[in-house]
Amino acid sequence: MNLRIRVKGARGPDPVERPPPGEREGTRVLERGRRPPPGLTVYVERRPLESMLRRAGVAGDYEVGGFLLGASCRHDGRRFVEITAQVPAVKAESARAHLTFGVEAVREFHETHAERYPGTTVLGWWHTHPGYGLFLSSDDMFIHTSFYAAEHHVAIVIDPRAGPREEIGVFVWEEPGEVSPRPRSLVVYEDERPRRAPRRER
Repeated sequence: MNLRIRVKGARGPDPVERPPPGEREGTRVLERGRRPPPGLTVYVERRPLESMLRRAGVAGDYEVGGFLLGASCRHDGRRFVEITAQVPAVKAESARAHLTFGVEAVREFHETHAERYPGTTVLGWWHTHPGYGLFLSSDDMFIHTSFYAAEHHVAIVIDPRAGPREEIGVFVWEEPGEVSPRPRSLVVYEDERPRRAPRRER
């Protein structure tokens, strides 16, 4: 995999002080996962998660990916992130066991971020490993450590060919310079509050 990504504002803003989903009015947790990270908990809203899984399934043997948006948060001394949107890299060059994010893909992401998701923070990236499991390759690690090195950055990996309990995992920074060696579980939630404007997930 050869990705060249430069994420603007990689450090991000200070964490937002608020209760996590499930403890906040209008939200409910749907799936707590089996291996939550010991430090950073990763919440993902149902809609962007379903969008990623659909795209992964349609792509078959070809790797696809995108970018994650939402908020970096803190509550009662606990750190967590909330993924509320994903922006698929539709202009990335996709192949078997290979995905390249070129200049056009990155430009499209920044334009979409500014136009459709103002006020959100870049939380990381996601990509697929069709048929070969949940891990970060050496190239993936280079991308993550080079461009997603802030403590709130995460990497989601999806294997659309695995069983439903093993098809998705998230890698987090366990401490400075140390990415979790094994994939952790996402906490899936639903925001039941009315939306001001419908979101279009591709």
